[in-house]
Amino acid sequence: MKSKLSGAAFLMFLLCAACPAGAQVNQFLNSTTETSSASKTEPTTPRGAILIRVVQPNKKPFAAQALVQLLSARTHSSTYATTQENGSASFDDLAPGRYTITVSAAGYRTTQRTADVLSHSNQYESTIELHRDRSAIAVISHDELQPAAAANESGAASLDPTKQSEPLLDSQWRPAGVDQEKLLTALDTPCPCQQISHGVSERVVELVTNINRFAATERITSESLNDQGKAIESERRKFDYVVSINKFNTGDLDVDEFRNGNDGYLGFPDGIATLGLPSLAFVFHPDYSGGYTFDCEGLGNWKGHAVWLVYFQQRPDQPARIRGYNINNKLYPIALKGRAWIAADTMQVMRMEADLVHSMPQIHLRDEHQVVEYQPVHFQKAGVDLWLPAHAEVYFDFRNHKYHRTHSFDNYLLFSVSASEKIGMPKEFANR
Repeated sequence: MKSKLSGAAFLMFLLCAACPAGAQVNQFLNSTTETSSASKTEPTTPRGAILIRVVQPNKKPFAAQALVQLLSARTHSSTYATTQENGSASFDDLAPGRYTITVSAAGYRTTQRTADVLSHSNQYESTIELHRDRSAIAVISHDELQPAAAANESGAASLDPTKQSEPLLDSQWRPAGVDQEKLLTALDTPCPCQQISHGVSERVVELVTNINRFAATERITSESLNDQGKAIESERRKFDYVVSINKFNTGDLDVDEFRNGNDGYLGFPDGIATLGLPSLAFVFHPDYSGGYTFDCEGLGNWKGHAVWLVYFQQRPDQPARIRGYNINNKLYPIALKGRAWIAADTMQVMRMEADLVHSMPQIHLRDEHQVVEYQPVHFQKAGVDLWLPAHAEVYFDFRNHKYHRTHSFDNYLLFSVSASEKIGMPKEFANR
């Protein structure tokens, strides 16, 4: 926020435009999708197709989303698809040749099959049955990580054990932190790191570009908690919410929030404003990703969707630029570590969680945990879908008081499309 603050302490999550851009971009976010030279120069020849149907042991369509990888024996390049609601996935316009089909889902045994596409008129069809295999379930828990090689056995990209911070405080009053979560991943399913990094970076740039100025109804619930996490006081607020995202010539992003036509920090309970929570996804933006390390932990599941789990952490040799606490006009940048749930088919950020890398005793900030979820919204008139923030939560232990805030958004308006057009969740997503 540009507005100056005085008096009571204000908790602010905001982009820090004054910090210089990171000098080095992490390899995970500075790569491009692998494409073999053979595929680039491939002559125009008759094409075929492959149709895969993924089912459960009872022969019904696989209930959750599965990831299907198609590996060409000739070009050694891979193509990915996720199954539809009927359990099917298809690959069209394929050159004749042999392909290896790999089907994966979190908590299930990975299955492979070989297919031969003979000609342009040939469509290979196959039904693949997925089975649960408890011995094949990989559990991610950063508190229990040993050497990085232990993570490699699961097929995930290597995890750096040096990123574990000092032991966290007792967190019974709020959800488990990102280093304590136990998450299911699919074994024998390596992360296509180059494709993920390229795709998620593009999606976050689209988020910034498409949401130059959007409005919504924001509902905030603020709770004061006891040491067991029970609410002892609760207040609710409702705002007409407007956000504007612009880019400075320096490359930094400027996020302005307004509530009921006023500066975004006014009207919050306890004189503490929680701002800019939806911008957590900017850690993947090319202008900010250089300040973080990234590790792909494997293929997981989120509400029935196949997702890549990506762990991130602030680099100690780079300034924290995503957000901070602004207290009496003095900014205290906050170093974050967290995890993102990235859709395996679209590379959209669906969910993010973040914790403090370390406590901030100079401002009496002992602990914090935040969650942000994003969803697609649909413009009826323009016929386009955009991903926007839907829900955010933050738990924080500040000045010997524990708080829980929730922010939810609906009744979206996007000024760049139509100042009077409301948006809603697509039916196919809501019914998944």
